[in-house]
Amino acid sequence: MKVLTVLWTLCLVRFCSAIWCCGKSKTSDDDNGVYGGSAENLRSPPTPVTTIPNTLDLAKPNESKVKVYKDSKNGVEHTTYDPKRGSKITSVVDGDRELWKSSGNEECVLAKFLSKGGNSPLLVLFLANGYVYFEKKADGWTSIKKEDYDKKLNEMRNYASPSATPQASQEAPDSTSESLKHTEQGPTTKSQYIPQLEPES
Repeated sequence: MKVLTVLWTLCLVRFCSAIWCCGKSKTSDDDNGVYGGSAENLRSPPTPVTTIPNTLDLAKPNESKVKVYKDSKNGVEHTTYDPKRGSKITSVVDGDRELWKSSGNEECVLAKFLSKGGNSPLLVLFLANGYVYFEKKADGWTSIKKEDYDKKLNEMRNYASPSATPQASQEAPDSTSESLKHTEQGPTTKSQYIPQLEPES
């Protein structure tokens, strides 16, 4: 019986010390302690970046204000101009010739120059509210419609136009179906499939 009394007393002491340990703290969540909820511990909202108007010169781009990426796809050279943080493109020139200038708060968010030997170079400006297309001829840059841009880009890539000759349009599905044949390991996966865009002669 004495053992039960001792055990009961020990449990009561432990229980009381647990309440004392986990009970109400002398500090509040509003203090500046390590784990307190002070305003200094909170993340401040991002500060808005002021953007500086910038003129993109295709002949000599200012790479401190514009990122320039070069790539080649289907034999077409792509040069992409992307304004850096804090800079916005408000006009586009080629040397001393002005191609585009913003009106109001309009800005060019991206510009893409496309070229291939033997074809007229193309330029597309990605504006916040649409696109502007250009073609460079011997007398300089001229604004063109989207349909003309698409047609010239397809010619540049050597794609067959929708009104292609029946022979060319019949060859394209055959060359694509060759790429879809089963491999020795099994059916062709997406990563193995490479469409052949030009009909084989």
